[in-house]
Amino acid sequence: MNDVTSKMMSSKANNKPIIKIVTALRIRFVANACLWETQFNAFTKCSTVTLNSRWNSNRASIAKTNRKVYARLYPTVIVNPDGSTYRIKYNEPRKLLYLPFDVNSLTLEEKKARLAKYQAKRKQDLKDDLDDNFDARKYKQFWMSKKT
Repeated sequence: MNDVTSKMMSSKANNKPIIKIVTALRIRFVANACLWETQFNAFTKCSTVTLNSRWNSNRASIAKTNRKVYARLYPTVIVNPDGSTYRIKYNEPRKLLYLPFDVNSLTLEEKKARLAKYQAKRKQDLKDDLDDNFDARKYKQFWMSKKT
């Protein structure tokens, strides 16, 4: 018996109603526990579907589980500065990881060519061709039906 029950039983007042209440509560608790256990065991034995249990809100599928180390590793491609690639397993779902490029190792021409890629390109002036040299007879075969 726990301390609360022993204090109730040792009091000089009429103990019989209190003892009846305590024993009734114990019986109800034990009965509920047994009922739950039998229902749970019957469900798990008879069920053909495996259910994942969610004991707290971190198991929800709509929220991100914040962990420092993820249990799952994702296939990822690493791209070296020279363009070669290889596959690793990475802890975050990414397709590509580019390793940093050392710009100081380039020559002056290579640096200029690399910077030119990032500069805005000039628009080329389009010349209006006013010469109308379209000949519809060249395309006559496409809209005329063939007679057999």
